[in-house]
Amino acid sequence: MFSTWSYILLVVTFLTFHSLSAVTCQQCCLPPQYSQHVRFQSTTSSNALKSNFTTLYVQHSYVDTLQNRIRQVYVQFYFNEYPQSSYSVMNFLSSDRSVKYIYKWNATCCSCEKEQNVGNAPFQPVCAKGSTFQTTNLGKYPLVIFFEQQQHDSPQHYFLNQRFVTSKVSGPSNQCWIMEYDEVLNHSNRKEHIHMIFSEQRVGVSDENVFVLDSKCPSKETCPWKR
Repeated sequence: MFSTWSYILLVVTFLTFHSLSAVTCQQCCLPPQYSQHVRFQSTTSSNALKSNFTTLYVQHSYVDTLQNRIRQVYVQFYFNEYPQSSYSVMNFLSSDRSVKYIYKWNATCCSCEKEQNVGNAPFQPVCAKGSTFQTTNLGKYPLVIFFEQQQHDSPQHYFLNQRFVTSKVSGPSNQCWIMEYDEVLNHSNRKEHIHMIFSEQRVGVSDENVFVLDSKCPSKETCPWKR
């Protein structure tokens, strides 16, 4: 009799712990090395033509050792995918091996940046930097995506080579990813390595609205850190 009640108590304790663990993991369960310095949000919006697109916000802080400063970057991505309108870009990033990949897609990237010297000088906000991506998927799972990006709002036009390597982390429906980000700027021969973490949100886009993309970048007054 005692062993039966002990077994029941053990089961109840396990279920309680499991439910509490599930509650604390509603977003992405991030590894400790990422959980402190990255915040993320994934949302869905509609532009004036009512076509669905995916907006991804990434907030990231890192130390730029070459220029002796600390940078907080808030990046806003607007995704528009082709040629298969039935898949969203985030769906493309998280597709399993049985799903055919979308090999190219367009996106508009709007970034807001706050920079601070290591000597704790005030942050200087920079906003509304727009750029357009065309990507090619060179492999399958895990995805390796190479970007060739032109920064439009910079004093001089330059190309930025970027490499994204994605891998899964635990979370609801395994919809959490780590993106290891390397970039090389050809005008300064400068290299940076960034980790960004985001969660996906699946979005359906109808055929008649393919290639419709709201590419307006936010102004300084609407930077994400002021929301």
